[in-house]
Amino acid sequence: MPVLSRAFLSVPRRVRLPVRIALLAYLAGACLAPLWQLDAWYPAMLLTYPPRALFLVLATMLAVEGIVRGRRDRSWHVQVAGAVVAAALLWPQLDWGGGAIEPTAEHLKLLSYNVHHNTAGAVDLAREARERGVDILCLQEVRAGERPAFVEALEGYRVLWGDEHARIEHWNYGPISSLIAIRETLLGDEPPLIETAITGYRTFAVHVVVAGRPMWIVNVHTTKAFWSLSESFTLMTRARYKATWHAFEREHLLAWLDDHRGEAVVLAGDFNAPAGTRVLDLPGTQRAHVVAGEGWHRTLPAALPIWGVDHVLSAGPVHFYSYETLDLGLSDQLAQLATLSVEAPSLAAAGRAGRPTMSVARGPATGTLRRH
Repeated sequence: MPVLSRAFLSVPRRVRLPVRIALLAYLAGACLAPLWQLDAWYPAMLLTYPPRALFLVLATMLAVEGIVRGRRDRSWHVQVAGAVVAAALLWPQLDWGGGAIEPTAEHLKLLSYNVHHNTAGAVDLAREARERGVDILCLQEVRAGERPAFVEALEGYRVLWGDEHARIEHWNYGPISSLIAIRETLLGDEPPLIETAITGYRTFAVHVVVAGRPMWIVNVHTTKAFWSLSESFTLMTRARYKATWHAFEREHLLAWLDDHRGEAVVLAGDFNAPAGTRVLDLPGTQRAHVVAGEGWHRTLPAALPIWGVDHVLSAGPVHFYSYETLDLGLSDQLAQLATLSVEAPSLAAAGRAGRPTMSVARGPATGTLRRH
């Protein structure tokens, strides 16, 4: 960093000053935006979505540069003080876990993973799930042609997906590209109920009775906010469209959660949004990492994770005991493994849980109810 500071000092002062002011202003915005949910205004997503670690590095560099510059510039102490305050605000925004909790009830293990269409790793994933005693899997980015590989590998699990004939609001291809798999020995005679595209796109929900406990499992996979790692030109050509859809899915999910208030709901998947963003501000929910995770939350990229865009949440009578991320080698994202329990329902809650069985239609999967 001293090398960078000396290089910066070699730049003419009339250039250095506006650059320094701009960086400090951007850093201040990044610190305050999550606190005030400024990303409700789409351009402010540039303040809330980049990894907090990068902003922390920027704050450190500005502080070091100010110290090295010392008395050569009368404003150095302002820069150092601003950078230090920013670092202090950014540190908790790294999203620290609350620590694992000893299970106090019969619990389930849930694995969520964006497999990025990697059918070659299906067998290894299934073996890993069995060895770890996983009861529920939520897999993202598994399209129709890739589905058989995972269904075959996950022998002993009931594999479910959305209705491919349902009307989807999002125009993009591959909206039915996620799977939920549940250990068959935990399922009773009641057929699962599937609600396709509850946010208008890839996210779908399944109502099942697992180990005698009625619950909703929601496999979340939202559209990216406005960027693309492989097609940078879409940042300009489709920025507002992507940002609008990303925010729109949150509103749909909030409405769905409101309709199922009081019921046991587990939401897991690729939210394409880090902690501190408005998309993850879902009243009435709790995040597994915050409750029972360890350290700093990171899921992307797998080789050097600095960004937490995958999450497991719950609503209603669900309790988390542990949460961790795993590099299973199928994609550039880390898998999520959570331990949780679902409370036995009261008679009233059981009545609410049974409510979705009305007004449904038979889907292509035998014995499975699907609601459009």
